[in-house]
Amino acid sequence: MKRDRTFETEIEKITPEGKGLCRIDGLVVFVKRAIPGEKVVLRLSKKKRSYAEAEIVEILSPSPYRRSPFCPYFPLCGGCQWQHISYDAQLRYKHELLYEALNRAVGIDRDIILPIVDSPEEFHYRNKMEFSFSNRVWNMQRKDRDDTEFALGLHVSGTFYKVLDVEGCMLQSQIGDLILRKVKEWVRKNRLSIYDIKRHEGSLRYLTLRYAMGCGKWMVVIVTKREESHSLRKLVGPLRDEIPSIHTVINSINTRRANIAFGEREIPIFGDGHIQERIGRYTFRISSNSFFQTNFLNLKRLYDLILELSRLKGGEHVLDLYSGTGTISIYISEIAGHVLGIELEESAVKDAWENCKINGVENCSFFKGDILKILPHVRISPDLVIMDPPRAGMHKRVISMLRDMAPPVMLYVSCNPTTLSRDLSLLKEDYAIELIQPIDMFPQTHHVESIVCLVRKRKVK
Repeated sequence: MKRDRTFETEIEKITPEGKGLCRIDGLVVFVKRAIPGEKVVLRLSKKKRSYAEAEIVEILSPSPYRRSPFCPYFPLCGGCQWQHISYDAQLRYKHELLYEALNRAVGIDRDIILPIVDSPEEFHYRNKMEFSFSNRVWNMQRKDRDDTEFALGLHVSGTFYKVLDVEGCMLQSQIGDLILRKVKEWVRKNRLSIYDIKRHEGSLRYLTLRYAMGCGKWMVVIVTKREESHSLRKLVGPLRDEIPSIHTVINSINTRRANIAFGEREIPIFGDGHIQERIGRYTFRISSNSFFQTNFLNLKRLYDLILELSRLKGGEHVLDLYSGTGTISIYISEIAGHVLGIELEESAVKDAWENCKINGVENCSFFKGDILKILPHVRISPDLVIMDPPRAGMHKRVISMLRDMAPPVMLYVSCNPTTLSRDLSLLKEDYAIELIQPIDMFPQTHHVESIVCLVRKRKVK
């Protein structure tokens, strides 16, 4: 079992990280871009005590679900993991990953997981993309650096400092590709300084594009180490001459070493710094830093499912945790008596209040702050709790507080089966899983969104 040795084997299953899994002499081996049932020749690339990683040298018997990737940057780019798998098979594997994670943690029947809701489109579904600037170009052919140019693109899979220069991304709109190319062309022509991640020098760091598909408007955010509003104002004219649907352009300033695509402050250099999106009969204002579901094409279906599974009849008190820009709160407000949202991000809370004004909603209120600190002071007894946490899931103390609060019904909206299963294991003593509705918000990746309906168990005296 030495590195660089080759082995012939069969792929058993797909892991929650989207890799193939096989066993060689009893050792678990993870294989990128392998599909269950395939017979392959592998070369070990990494060997640890309890597992190994391997690369495919040859596919002896390909899966019937294997297809040729559509994107020229696959698989070096880290944006997609599953372009080589047919979309029908992607949905089946996501359903199975969700079942395995939850069954291992809490024990469930397969029947309570409903058929997965597919995405209307496999590609061009993302309404937000983050592209990185780098003063080092990662060359696809040589797979090394080329210091003579700068890159504006996506990270090489599994890395934070290797940036692959791209001309577009098949997950976003073609207009987004055009904006990307125009920004790159303008930066090259005007020789603006590019941020060096190792030396913490230079200025241009990220380009973030947000698209309100329902309204046809774009937000362009350029993240820099220092304020560049004067220089970037000269970019607005050439951009809007070709792409008039650009509604706002923002300079976000991030002076820290932290590699995050938003800053401590921002300066709108064109427009008001927001875009508006329409979901059903509601209109929502979105700021540059606010969380908003990335697959607009499936967003109304997601919220309709949340409303359906909530089984609100009218007049109920609802607690919406991790409430973001208030989209879920406002979407269910027509039936609920009152909805209280709690959210940490200040700009999202401002958007949530503004969204209530825009839509004439008066029965929602929002608190800004850490749920751990705010939840103990909530005086209502909610009939329903909805939680839509980030991928890391919920803090175990938040779960403990919810158990003490004892709402009769909770809806857990999750994009990560691993942390979902961990959190449900802490709730299983008090709550039964009534049903699980998966919905595909992330085609071409191993991520899967799901809504879990939890009903409080009756205690036996």
